[in-house]
Amino acid sequence: MMECDNPEHDIEKAMKCDCHGCNAIIDDIRDMVNQKHYSKKPDFAICIPEMEHIEQFIHCSKCMKELPDNISPQEWARHEVGWTIWGFQVWCVRHNVNVLHVDFQGAKHPSSMERLPETDEEKRNKAKRTAKEHMDWRKDNR
Repeated sequence: MMECDNPEHDIEKAMKCDCHGCNAIIDDIRDMVNQKHYSKKPDFAICIPEMEHIEQFIHCSKCMKELPDNISPQEWARHEVGWTIWGFQVWCVRHNVNVLHVDFQGAKHPSSMERLPETDEEKRNKAKRTAKEHMDWRKDNR
């Protein structure tokens, strides 16, 4: 099996893709057409990649105006992100303002809340941070 080249779940691409998720989409559509039963929807969620695929970052415009020269927007950002009764919202904690609020208008969209397993490097970095925090705590509490 190959890696999915169809993150937008395009039906024409799904026909050419060999991954499990795209095959499931095609099978579901084939079943719906053959059975003339349209209540079952294809499970697009199984095709959503867990790796970062962000193409455009979202930032608070007020934060960007105040961005210090020596700090990246990623380091400067202070966002809370979460689900609302309407959809999905990005909130600026620093300015207590809405950055983005997406209204799904009652539609359900596939999503992935999965996380890729930690790499060995991430585990080593985490252990180093924990050890440093412990040493700093011991130094401060002598």
